[in-house]
Amino acid sequence: MTQLGAALTTLSFAMMALTLLVPQHMQLGLIVAGAIGFDFGIQAVLIAHQTLVYGIDPGACSRLNAVLFTGMFIGMAVGAAMGNLLQAEWGRPNGAGRASSR
Repeated sequence: MTQLGAALTTLSFAMMALTLLVPQHMQLGLIVAGAIGFDFGIQAVLIAHQTLVYGIDPGACSRLNAVLFTGMFIGMAVGAAMGNLLQAEWGRPNGAGRASSR
């Protein structure tokens, strides 16, 4: 399940990257399909990781789940901060702005 979720997430990012290469009338559809695929991929990986964590020690599920989600939260917060820094430094590619400006 982890490989499937990771593949779906990667494919979704690739779809969103194509927004700069397709005609303007197709860009919004690619962004929406990519966002939905990204969400499904992340959810699949999350379920797979929780299944692994719950199998380690059934008596420590809540503690292990807390460690898993704390690590995920820290990773997402660092990713968001890095994304903000990159956008402040280099700006946003024009594709997403064009797709939503109609």
